[in-house]
Amino acid sequence: MPQRHPRRSSRSPGSSRRGVLIKIGAVGLGATGLGQLVRSTEAFSSITASRDSDLTVASEENGIVGIVGQGPVQKNQRESMVKFTNNATTEITITVTLDNPGDGTLYNNEGNNGTSVTFTLPPGNSQPVDIEATIQGTIPYSVSVDSEGLGFSSNKSVEAVGGNANNFVRVYNLQDFQANSDNNNNWTLNKAQAQDRDGDKDLDRIEYEITDSTGTLRASRTVNFQNPKKQYQAQDLTFSPDDAAYDLPAGEKYTLTATGYDVDGNFGSDTVTATSVGSGGPSGGGGCTIGSNNNPSVFQFNNLQNFSAKQGPDRWDLGQVNVQDSDGDNDLNKLKFEITDSSGATRATKTVSISGQQYQDQNLKINPDDPSYDVPKGETYTLTVTVCDSDGNSKTQTRQSTA
Repeated sequence: MPQRHPRRSSRSPGSSRRGVLIKIGAVGLGATGLGQLVRSTEAFSSITASRDSDLTVASEENGIVGIVGQGPVQKNQRESMVKFTNNATTEITITVTLDNPGDGTLYNNEGNNGTSVTFTLPPGNSQPVDIEATIQGTIPYSVSVDSEGLGFSSNKSVEAVGGNANNFVRVYNLQDFQANSDNNNNWTLNKAQAQDRDGDKDLDRIEYEITDSTGTLRASRTVNFQNPKKQYQAQDLTFSPDDAAYDLPAGEKYTLTATGYDVDGNFGSDTVTATSVGSGGPSGGGGCTIGSNNNPSVFQFNNLQNFSAKQGPDRWDLGQVNVQDSDGDNDLNKLKFEITDSSGATRATKTVSISGQQYQDQNLKINPDDPSYDVPKGETYTLTVTVCDSDGNSKTQTRQSTA
């Protein structure tokens, strides 16, 4: 009887696998053979290797290919999503692909970006892949690695949380903020505006906070929009203390911060400051003689725009200033500009003698009082503009800018 031989399978090892597939050959894995297997944040469902391979599990960083997730990431910000390390002895090619193209944009260090990026990684080198997520929640993606003697693929994911894209929400035109320590015991704001600027008209709410010179919150308000909108505008706002027993002391400096949010989690804010006035209020402010019955409401700042600190020319620019005497006697007297740094030190002053009902100017350039002073990058400056009239009334407005 002829000898029967067992039937050989025509299927080559690794030709069909469920889940993650890893193929490891003898080339490029160092003198110890296979040694350590690739390791990532999840397990592999199947492994194929030769019978005499010694497979062990290494740490995330120290496997043949280290894969370490870097999340969570912020929506609308470019942040590191995953980091790869090549611990083999040959160059490897890595491809990272988003499962859903609308979830964001991938970036590698070679200047490539898109919903899929491919790059080569020499032995001993590491490289991250960044993402700029456009959604919140779980973002799935796939990783494939190919090299001589080494190949695998894996499914992974990263969590994206709410973030902020610069300039997608703008808050501006905070006008005539006043702190009233007299019988009114409140703060008033003549005007405030906000705008959604990314085209989807989803401005969601505006939050106001008023803090004193110690940073203590004294008043707050949230304006929610029943239907998201493109633009918000408010006039003649009045804020009372959150604590009904709180009395505004004369001479206290307050900061109002208005922050706008959209549905996507983007936000923008602006601030303005005021010093409380009333009977017994401050005197001599801004070089003016302030009477005991100072009435700031006789002035109106129509425009105080585009204050900017300039590091290169070492000066401060103001795009426009417009102030008006509104009590009918047309006795504007003086306008003083004072610029202080974050420590409170005065860096520049400028005084303008004025008269009549209205004063306006454009493209003002204010130089340091000390000609040797250099405007450092990152320093925040406060511009205080004080106007006064011949009756002893005075009013101040402030703006901030970072060099």
